[in-house]
Amino acid sequence: MSTAIIGVGALFFLGHLLRWIFVQTKVPDLLVLVLLGYLIGPVFGFIQPNDLGKVGDFMTTMALIVILYEGGISLRARDLVSSSLPAMGLSMVGFFFIAGAATLVAWLIGQRLEIALLFGVGIGSTSSAIVIPMVKYLSISEKTKTILSLESAFTDVLAIVIFLVLADGAAQGSFDMQK
Repeated sequence: MSTAIIGVGALFFLGHLLRWIFVQTKVPDLLVLVLLGYLIGPVFGFIQPNDLGKVGDFMTTMALIVILYEGGISLRARDLVSSSLPAMGLSMVGFFFIAGAATLVAWLIGQRLEIALLFGVGIGSTSSAIVIPMVKYLSISEKTKTILSLESAFTDVLAIVIFLVLADGAAQGSFDMQK
């Protein structure tokens, strides 16, 4: 138990340190944290997803809520209205292009079409967890920051809804594209 508490504390400290490094260098802190998670999870097996149980799902949901809330409180209504249409267009074009390209690549390397579609939709989104914190520190106009923040929020929703529909169809067997 005490090892887990020390580990969580070390991760919080590391997160703050990496945030400071990001502000200084513009190198995303998330890359280091994802790499660290990959190393302590699948590579070395120190932590398994089952070890986190329901707390892991809760923490993931809370982190996304905080990120979206923090991104939303800095938006101005005027910028929101004028940026919604460009952000929607950017999100649709970007999402479907990336999802389509990723689906095609997965299908060409031999994945079943259902799996290729799930893969494409899963990576077709520009993550709010990356975009919203990053735009705060970039030297770009407020309108551009708003468009990028909205675009990432729109593509997150689009990706989640389409992924869940496809996954549900695949699970029920009503998604067989070969018939």
